[in-house]
Amino acid sequence: MKIIFRDLTLELVDQIFGEHIFHCTLHS
Repeated sequence: MKIIFRDLTLELVDQIFGEHIFHCTLHS
């Protein structure tokens, strides 16, 4: 269960950082 939770957390973090980088690139 911990492995699944970790994968979901990493996926969520990756999505958040991806959107963050996308917005920064869009505004620059």
